[in-house]
Parts: sequence; C-alpha cells; structure tokens
Amino acid sequence: MKKLILSISVLCSVLFGTAQVSTSLNNAFKEFKKDSQLAYSLTGLHIINASTHEVVFSDHAQIGMAPASTQKNLIAATILEILGEDYRYTTKFGFTKKDGKTILCIQPSGDPSLGSWRWNETKDSLIAIKLAKALQEKGVERFNEVYILQDTWQDDMVPRAWIWEDLGQYYGASPHYLNWRENQFDIFLKSGKNIGDKVSIVRTSPKMVNYPMTSKLTSGAPNSEDNSLMFYPSLGNAKAIIRGTIPANKNDFKVSLSMPNPALQFVAALANAQKNKQDMSHLPIMHISAKNIGTIDWVYEHQSPKLSEMVYWYLRKSINLYGEAFMLKMAEVQKGYADYDKGIEAVHDFWKDKGIDARAIHLYDGSGLSPQNRITPEAEVAVLQRMYNGKFKKIFIDALPTYNDMKMKSGTINYVKGYTGVHTSKDGTTYLFSFLVNNYNGSQLSLIRKMYRILDLLK
Repeated sequence: MKKLILSISVLCSVLFGTAQVSTSLNNAFKEFKKDSQLAYSLTGLHIINASTHEVVFSDHAQIGMAPASTQKNLIAATILEILGEDYRYTTKFGFTKKDGKTILCIQPSGDPSLGSWRWNETKDSLIAIKLAKALQEKGVERFNEVYILQDTWQDDMVPRAWIWEDLGQYYGASPHYLNWRENQFDIFLKSGKNIGDKVSIVRTSPKMVNYPMTSKLTSGAPNSEDNSLMFYPSLGNAKAIIRGTIPANKNDFKVSLSMPNPALQFVAALANAQKNKQDMSHLPIMHISAKNIGTIDWVYEHQSPKLSEMVYWYLRKSINLYGEAFMLKMAEVQKGYADYDKGIEAVHDFWKDKGIDARAIHLYDGSGLSPQNRITPEAEVAVLQRMYNGKFKKIFIDALPTYNDMKMKSGTINYVKGYTGVHTSKDGTTYLFSFLVNNYNGSQLSLIRKMYRILDLLK
C-alpha cells in the first residue's frame, strides 16, 4: 500500500509539474509570436514528455516548414536504423593492364570520410602512401588511365534544389562515388591595405590540379567578416571565380571551398605519394564506367570508421556532405541504385512503418541545405522519440551538439532558424522538442536569444 501511495504521489507530482510547464510555455509562446521579429513568419513548436509521450506543448506542429540542418536528425536516425552502428564503407583499389597500358582501378562506395582529417586512419597522406606502397609491391609505379567502377550510382550528384552560390563553398560540397578530403580544400588569400584594394590568391591546400581560379575579391574593412563566395565555372567561363570581400591587410587569409573533382585530386595525392614518378603535367585519362574492363588485381582495401563515428561528426559539426552520402547509400542499399529519388523513397518507407506520414516529410537532399525541404515539427519529434526509446539512444544523444546547455541540433539557412533535441529538467523530466522559425526578420542573434528564453522553460 505504501508503494502504491508513493507511486501515485510521484505521478501526481510529474503531472502537476508538466501542467505548470505547459502553462508557462503557452503564455511565453503567445508573447513570442507577437514580437516584431516574427511578423510575417511561420513558427512551429512541438514538445513531448520523453517517458510518457504526453504532449506538453504544440503549436503549428503539423505544418511543414523548412528545417535547415535540424533535418540531419532524421537522416542520422534513418541510416543508423537501416545500416546499423557498426557499418563501414569499403573502397577497393587495384590495377589491370590492357594494350600495354597500366590502368588504376577504383571500386568506391560513396565513403564521405575517405581522406578526412577527422580520424588518423582516414588521413589523405596515409591512404595515398599505403596505396602507393601496395602498387609498388606489384611493380606499378605509374599508370596511364584511371577507371572508377560505378554501376549503382548516378553520375551527376549535385543535390536538387541547392542554391548556385552554395555549391562552391565548403558546406556546398556535392557527393561523389569517390569522395576525397570531404570534397573540400582551403584557399589562402592576400588582401590590400585599403578598402577596395584587389585580393590575390596565394596558394591552395592541397594543391589543386586542373582547377583554374581567378580572384575578383576586394579588401573590406579591417575588422569585417569573410564575405567571399566561390562560383563554379559556368556560362562559358573557363575558370572558377571568387567574389566578394575579405578583411583588409591580411597576408594568408584562409577560406574553405568545395572540391569539384575529388577523384582527380585523389589521383594527384597518389602521384605525390609515388614520389612524383607519376607525371601530373600529363594527366591520366579518367573514366567513370560500369563496364567490365577485365581481370583486376586488387591490391589495397580501405574501410571507413564505424557509421556511429561518422554520425557523430555529421551531427556534431553539421557536415552536409555526410548527409548527402548517407542519403545515396540508403538508396543503394534499399533500392539498388543511388540517386536522390530512391534515397528519399527509402526514408519515407522506413518512417511510414513507424507511423510518420510521408506527407509530413518532403525532402530534396540529405543535409537540410536546400530551402525547399519541408518537415513538420511533430515529425521531427517522432524521430527523436524513436531514437530516445531505441537501441541507438546513447550514440544519437552523444552526437547532438550542446547549445544553451541543451543537447540539440541547430538549423540555419536564410531567414530560417531551428532547434531540435532533448533536455532533462531539474526535476528529472526529459523533454523532446522541435522549434522551427521560418521567414523571421532582423538579427539572427536576437532571434536566437528569444528562442532560448522559450526553451529555458524546460530547464
């Protein structure tokens, strides 16, 4: 009887506490929506009790909104469920000989971590050296052609509905079947002493092969931010153009950009590891082929870190490339061919069986960079609920960044801000929430502070 009374007492305490939080949220959210920054905006907030699944607060929770990078929670959860935490990508390297020519053969897997600096075992120099040594042991010191064996991946991997000006930036790196160094490189710039002075390109790291660039940058105010944008070659231009401004009086100002042809840059890294025995002034002919090119002598196989480790960096550092690679891998595994339509279909199929209506999730990419993505706050919380109550709970929550002393994924694109995550209050109640704001006006920092004040009510 005492245990029963104690249980009822605890339950009443929890219900009373939840009711208080709900009332506070209701009052605060009414004032939040009256703020001038929210004029003409669409705002959605959905919060549930993680243990009881009771809805604590909900407003516009069934309206599809641009999620920005909060969408990464959905993609991370889906690929963990489909492939499992221990899954590893495998990339194979070998060679064959034909008509007196030596052909380097690569069987990629879409591994976004190949050549990444985030793990010792994936670093570009280590992989290139290991492969060069394996080839040398077979007597191969140079090659005439490179075949990337690709029969289950779409050729053009630029995600649909991405903005043109995003493509040249590091966060706009498109996925390839053979990714390298997260498909990004750094450019170092020298600005003038005065506002309006020209900016020159000093160098790139790594050295880019067959990728001409020209600077149309000018020097901005000394304390200004990086306002540069790289534009891919287009409209008949032979060179990529970097425009905008960087701060004045900088000698080695670094800007990170996307790598348009990672396979070629990989070959350059391999040539360097071969102690320049491969003459990169005469580039090997590159082929993307699904054809059988004969017997291949496979000499080296590289495995990625575990998927759980890749998901960690995907969520923690919001790496768009990983989300795109995950989307295409899910398509390949579930549908037999890697393209975006099949990847989106794989996501819908999985969550439909878990009670999320496909109409609540309209995707165009795997990262949230496209402004055309739409997800309801209710669907985002349903994903969190499965992660919180499932076998991937620790992996998922550990991967979430910390903002405002809360574990949550942020999302930011033009006039969009969001936070989706999990928080345990002082009284021990754990909440799952999704908070999205579309089409706000004014300062982003000001909006963030106002959103934090709402979320602080869960503490």
